Amino acid sequence: MRQLLTDWKNKHTIVSLFCDENDQDTFLSGYIMDCDEDWVLIGHITPRGEYDGYILKAIDDIIHIESQGKYEAKMELLYSLKNQKPHLAIDRTKDITLFHEIINKCEKEKCLTTIEIMQDDACTLTGRIQYRDGMIVIKKIDEYGEPDGMAYAEEKDVSAIAFDNADLQDLQLLCTKRSRIG
Repeated sequence: MRQLLTDWKNKHTIVSLFCDENDQDTFLSGYIMDCDEDWVLIGHITPRGEYDGYILKAIDDIIHIESQGKYEAKMELLYSLKNQKPHLAIDRTKDITLFHEIINKCEKEKCLTTIEIMQDDACTLTGRIQYRDGMIVIKKIDEYGEPDGMAYAEEKDVSAIAFDNADLQDLQLLCTKRSRIG
């Protein structure tokens, strides 16, 4: 699987990653931006063929991958017709995992981030993150752009990280507006 992901990264082609064996209608589509032994970074594209930030996904969660099908061709065409901004490459630091690279980027840039925790059921936490010795601290932000307490997650329990997607961009606008008001 890792070799296929590396091949698709080099080809810059849209693929669909299926991660839920009980729901084949739910999948991630986009460009493979990077991968390492444990993680893949996807330049995510919405079902409408629009830029939707990045998703870092645990490779072990991927059940199967589809490429070069009608759906992927449709996404490529819509993305092009809509003149969507390109997903920029993430600069990698030598000798650091992709997971830690993304955590460091999100923390340094103070971007809103959604962390998915996979235990018995999936749980998502959204906010600004800090990383300390295997623990991710999330200053939670609610759907209205207001602070909503703190959450703590162990690195080993994280199954995905999303940043710069449409929902987080909207939430950032609400946060910015709120900070100007009060």
